[in-house]
Amino acid sequence: MAWIRVISVWKWKPTSASCVVYQPGDYNVPRRAAELAVTAGKAVMIERKGNRDGKAA
Repeated sequence: MAWIRVISVWKWKPTSASCVVYQPGDYNVPRRAAELAVTAGKAVMIERKGNRDGKAA
């Protein structure tokens, strides 16, 4: 898994029968999905986010 920041709407097809649409924002996605999004110019890699209380995960 990897954290990405989607910068424009991005559609990922993990299988031929499904499609996941990501709106701009931060997501924890499978590494292969992250690589595809970054290569397509739809996202950038970011550091791991902390917990809700602001402490490092």
